[in-house]
Amino acid sequence: VRIVNCARGGLINEDALLKNLKNGKIAYAGIDVFVKEPATDHPLLDIENLTATQHLGANTVESQKNIAVQAADQAISALRGICYPNALNLPIKTEDIPNEMKLYLDLVSKMAYLAAQINKNPIKNIKIEASSNLKKYLDPMLTFALVGALKTQLGDSINYVNAKFVADERGIKTEAVVTSSLNLKSLVTVKVITDKEVTTFSGVVFGENEERIVNINGFKTDFKPKGKMIFLKNRDIPGFIRDISAILAKENINIADFRLGRGEEKDALAVVLVDEDINSEILKELNSVEACIWARYANV
Repeated sequence: VRIVNCARGGLINEDALLKNLKNGKIAYAGIDVFVKEPATDHPLLDIENLTATQHLGANTVESQKNIAVQAADQAISALRGICYPNALNLPIKTEDIPNEMKLYLDLVSKMAYLAAQINKNPIKNIKIEASSNLKKYLDPMLTFALVGALKTQLGDSINYVNAKFVADERGIKTEAVVTSSLNLKSLVTVKVITDKEVTTFSGVVFGENEERIVNINGFKTDFKPKGKMIFLKNRDIPGFIRDISAILAKENINIADFRLGRGEEKDALAVVLVDEDINSEILKELNSVEACIWARYANV
C-alpha cells in the first residue's frame, strides 16, 4: 500500500505510519501535513520511503482560484456591511445569520473584551451562558468571546479562524451552556475566569439594534458597550460619588454617564463613561479613595 496525506494532520496515525513504513507493510508515503507543525524534528523525516512537503496543500491552481474567488466575495460582503474583519475562513456563514444574532455575536465579543481588560490575569476558562432561544448560536458566540477576550493580549493576531486553536495551545478551557432567565428572554452571559477571580458580564439586544450590558458580577446596570469606561467596586457609603467626581473634575475629565448598581452586602459597582482616556496615575488616585475596593479602566 502507498499512502498520500495532503488533507489534514491527524487523519493518519503517525506512530502506526512510522511502524508500518519500517516493516514494509506500507511501501511508500507522501505527507504534506503533520499533527504538530512545523514538523522540524519528527521521526518520520528520517524514513527513506517517505517524502514530506511543507504543507503545500493550498498551492494548487484550483485552490488558488477558489481562494481568490472567496476573497473577492468576502470583500464585497464587507463593503455591504455583512461580514466581519479577518474572517475569510470564519467557521460560520455570516450571511446565514439573522441580523439580531449578528448583534449578539458583536455584544458577546465586546463583553469578553471588557471582562479581559478588567480581569488582567492569565485566562484559564471562558464560559458562555445563553437563553434557550439562542441555543443554535452557542458555538459561534463562544468563538467571538474568545476573540474578544484574547484581543487584549494578542491584538490583531487573534481572529475568528484561529481563536479556538490559540485557546487550546494556551490551555484555555471553553464551555457554552443554555440557561434560563426569569427577567430577560434573550440574555447572554460571558464569564472570564482566571486563578484570581471570575469576571461576569451579561447583556441583551433590545429592539432591532440596541446592545446593552445589564449585569456585571451580579450588580444590575444598564449601558451601551461603547466608549471609555471606569469600573469601580466600592463600599456603599455616602460621599463616594462626590469623591470620584472631584478627582475627575480636577483632571478636567468630563463624565458622559454614570451608572450605579447596588449589591446586597453594602457594596456597589459603578460604571463611569468618560470622554478622555484614563492614565495609570488617575487610576491610582481613584483606587486611593477610602470607599473604593478597586477601580479599573477599559474601553471598547
